[in-house]
Order: sequence, then structure tokens, then C-alpha cells
Amino acid sequence: MQLPKIERERQSRQSQGVVLPKKALVGLVSFCVILVAGVVLYQMLAVARVPQIVGQSSDIAELQLKQAGFTAKIVERRFSSEKEGIVIAQTPSGHKRSAKNTTIQLIVSGGTEEMTMPDLEGDNELYALRVLAQKGLVSVVVEEPSEKLEGTVLSTLPVAGEKIFSGDTVTLRVSGQRAQVMLQEFNLAHKKIVIVPAYLSEASQDPAYDVARRLSALLKAADAQPKIARFGGSKKNVLTETERKESDVIVWLTLRKSGSNGIVVYAPDSVAFTKQPLQYSVASSVFRQLTQNTVNVRGERGEFGAHSNSKNWVRVSFGSLKNVSDSTLINDAQYKDLIAQSIYMGIGRFFQK
Repeated sequence: MQLPKIERERQSRQSQGVVLPKKALVGLVSFCVILVAGVVLYQMLAVARVPQIVGQSSDIAELQLKQAGFTAKIVERRFSSEKEGIVIAQTPSGHKRSAKNTTIQLIVSGGTEEMTMPDLEGDNELYALRVLAQKGLVSVVVEEPSEKLEGTVLSTLPVAGEKIFSGDTVTLRVSGQRAQVMLQEFNLAHKKIVIVPAYLSEASQDPAYDVARRLSALLKAADAQPKIARFGGSKKNVLTETERKESDVIVWLTLRKSGSNGIVVYAPDSVAFTKQPLQYSVASSVFRQLTQNTVNVRGERGEFGAHSNSKNWVRVSFGSLKNVSDSTLINDAQYKDLIAQSIYMGIGRFFQK
């Protein structure tokens, strides 16, 4: 005889998990907060801001670094225009955060020394640079076209035998690859081209006018009708309004009193410096010729007077008087020939369409 099955209510099985007392949970959170705060505090105490000590004497600099938790080390004593013992450079630089006990490397002035400018003409450029560096002199190299072997020192400024001091700047004129403009014959008959070399009283010579005369001679040989008009200072612009309107091209030649070095070509439209057809404007054509034949050329959009045709003018600013390299080049006859020839080729190709 079978007994009847007993139906029992099934209870769901659920994981009870681990239940922490409230006090234990609060303690765990507090421990985590204290741990994070401790790590942050340790990092704050272990890292500090490096003092700015350039311009201080080496003794004071070492003391300031020690008080800030750093170690000072003089890695070089260099001839300088600063007084002997003055810090002229530091690594890491001032105001940067760095781990304490980091060694801060210092370059300290060895003071100035009077000396005689060595005769480096005819020497190799690398040798000349090494000699000047050993004497604590700053070198500026200007490459120029020359028949001599590339890298040969052509001359120096100051010249050999002059008294100089450590920290002074010496310009080396060095032979580069000979630049040649392959002049092309153009038929520019009846083309009226006005050349306006701006007068700048600060210039020791008149390089803009020198370039204008060279350019005028090239244009005359191509049967053009060039006219030179002065502008600036006591030499006012003698260009009449009628001549301005009737001109086929106006070329402005200027120098900059200051600013960065190199040649700046100004055009009525910045498109002149993009990959447009060569004959887009006279400015784009001149710009391309200058970039092919010289170095350090850049273009800028500019406004330079009202003209009947907005594309018929170009302004070439071929140097900054405050720059040592430029001031050497703009008084060099070969360099002025190069500028004039490049502008001539640009004008000729502009009309060759």
C-alpha cells in the first residue's frame, strides 16, 4: 500500500552574501580616504617647483636650490658678456616642478676676455666655427655664391686683427654653391615699368636704389620703358598719378628697419603664393623666381596704394637692417645682382603669355 505524496512548499534559494556591520563599513571607507590622502601628501612633499636662478651668482643659486630641496651642479663655465660667476642657464628651467633631490645643472659665466680677432679667411667653415666657439664667440654664417670651394671662409666681420670680447658676434661669409640666374631674352617693347626704391635713412648705403639701377638696365635691354622713382625721407615720390595709372607694372623695393631676416614678397592677393599658373600675377611670377634663385623667401598679402589693375604690382622687401646676416648681404654686389635678375625674370615670364 503506497502512501500519498506529501506536497511541500519549495523555498527559493537566494545567496545571502556577506553582510558587513555598519561600523566595519565606515572603517573601511575611512581607511581608503586616509590612504589616498597619504599618497597625495607624499607626492606633494616629494615634488617641488624649481627656483628661477638665472642671473644670480653661483653661490646664491646653490643656496637657493639647497633650501628648495635640490642639488646644484656646475657643468660648464662659459665666456659671456655677463660678469664672472653669474648663472646664465639652468636645466631643468625655473618654475618647473621636479622631484626633490634632483640635480639642477648650471652653466656659469666665465666672464669676458679681450682678444684679437683671428685670421680665418680661407679656412674651412667647420674649423672656423670650432675656433670661435672655443673663444666664447657667437657665430653667424652667411652663405654667398663664390668660385671658391664650398664651405670656404671668404671674410669675417669683425676683420682679422680687431680687438673683440668673448660673447661678441662674429659674421662668417662662407662660400656656398654658386648661384646663377639663367637670364632669358624677353620682348618687353613698350612695356612701362616703374621701379620705386624706398629711401631709408637708417641704411648706411642705398641698396634699394642699387637694385633698382640693375633692374632698370636689364629691362632696357629687353626694350621696356623703365622709370625709377624715389620714395621716403627727403627723396619724395616723383611718380605722377598719370604715370601710375598708365604703368604696366610697378615694382616697390624696400628694406625693413627691424624684424625677422630674409626676403618678403608682398602681393595684392595671397593666392599669388599658392600653386596657381605662373602668369596669375606679376607678384606670383617674381615670388617663384626669387624662391628658385635665393633662400629664405616668404610671401605675404599686402596693400600698397591704389592701382588701376590690382595685379600689376609687387613689393620686394629684401632684408632687415637689424639682422646681422641681412645687413651683410644687402650691401654685397653679387647679392644685389641676384635680386635684380630674379625680379627681371619674374616680370619677363609674367608677360610671356
